[in-house]
Amino acid sequence: SDTGRVATAGAITSSSLSGQQPVPPVRGSKEQAMSAALGVLNQQPITFFGRVVDQAGKPVGEVNVTGLVMVQKKWMEGHIEKYPTRTNADGLFSFHGISGRDISFWFEKAGYRYDNRRQKSLFKYALMSRPEERHQPNERAPVTFVIWKEHPQEPVLKWEIRSARIPASGEPAHFDLINGKAVSSGGDLVVTMTRTPLHIQRGQRFDWSITFSSPDGGIAQLEGPYSNEAPDAGYEESFRLDFPRDRADWESSMTRSFYLKSRGGAAFARVTVMIFADNEPPPVAALVVAYVNPNGSRNLEFAGDRTGPPPRD
Repeated sequence: SDTGRVATAGAITSSSLSGQQPVPPVRGSKEQAMSAALGVLNQQPITFFGRVVDQAGKPVGEVNVTGLVMVQKKWMEGHIEKYPTRTNADGLFSFHGISGRDISFWFEKAGYRYDNRRQKSLFKYALMSRPEERHQPNERAPVTFVIWKEHPQEPVLKWEIRSARIPASGEPAHFDLINGKAVSSGGDLVVTMTRTPLHIQRGQRFDWSITFSSPDGGIAQLEGPYSNEAPDAGYEESFRLDFPRDRADWESSMTRSFYLKSRGGAAFARVTVMIFADNEPPPVAALVVAYVNPNGSRNLEFAGDRTGPPPRD
């Protein structure tokens, strides 16, 4: 049956996907020998089975898929080859008969977004990679990629509060996310920090904690590869992070992202807060970045927030 898969060239056998291949002896310079070895180790047959779905898990057909194959046959020299195909009505696609070191993907369709930052997009085939790192294609279990079906355009605000200051004594700092500024009370986000001792010596560990809360609302964790829509439930009044000085992964700064509901559900936001807890003297410096929908909608899509092609190793 037609599964929408496109064989780009040749055929591939299961034996060519596993096991070590001997490197033929090459006479000549050391660089020539290394290039010959790289050609054998990196230029491996690639076959891949994938499936594209939207944020609700529904398959998406007619998605333009670009396979980006890294080809490296010479020492310190490589290039990317592009192979196009499309998904079928079941969201399925595949590649056959191509070869290279690894393959990554980019997906495009009008009315949809693709973001590779929180889902795997690079798959290795080279014999230089450890066996457990090499991708093993399985037609019955295609790799699933999620693209985001866009909502109708809404006036989502974006703010960057760069001059934020957080007291280290437990006194709360308040932020108005509708107007993008720090305020003396109220607001949408409250950040409370304690540090012991209050005055520190730079380079030495100290105990500190941070609490995030929202008046008349709550905080929810980010989940999934996309954060374009705030959840309708699962909000907690606040959440706290503790960094005792003997903590194995102790750090003097931290970055956290979360959803926020405030003003009794009249506003929703996606917020990222970066705290520099070792500033001396206090208050400590902070950066607050917020995408805010002030109209009671959970839609947080921002027109200017786009991503580019997947990064390469």
